[in-house]
Amino acid sequence: MCFVFVCDQDERILGRQQAPGACPYCGGAVQAMDVEKRWTFCFLPLCFNTKRKHYCSRCSRRLAFRMMNIPTDHLRRIDTPFYGFSKNSVIVERVIALPIAVGTPPTQANVMLDFMVVLVPSAYNFILGRIALNQLKAIASTYHLKMKFPREHEVGEVKAHQTVAR
Repeated sequence: MCFVFVCDQDERILGRQQAPGACPYCGGAVQAMDVEKRWTFCFLPLCFNTKRKHYCSRCSRRLAFRMMNIPTDHLRRIDTPFYGFSKNSVIVERVIALPIAVGTPPTQANVMLDFMVVLVPSAYNFILGRIALNQLKAIASTYHLKMKFPREHEVGEVKAHQTVAR
């Protein structure tokens, strides 16, 4: 016996409008699009999700940093290739330094980290690497879904929820 499940993702543009600013890559006009994604399972609608995406009208690049209201002068160019988990070369669009607060007060740690902006599909919003863990002097446990880091007189921690992690 064989079961076949048909899953589908549909994307529909709801509207377009001119956004302020210019593309940092080519200087073209920025366009904001409202996009609705619809997931279906066995032809039954499961979920609707609406997002605003920013694109350059000249070079057609997606400008994700526009949604975070980050000025383009904070983004730095980088010419070094980056190798992903599959050992393929990934083109790094830009690098940005952002202040990060880890943990909850009073054991909160504040650090400035460099993030590489890449245009690849991923299940993650960001990946905290060894450099960031070393700056925090943190120890991460994937089994316990917890990260601990030293503070002046205490130990700070970040906990994940098991149901969300699945």
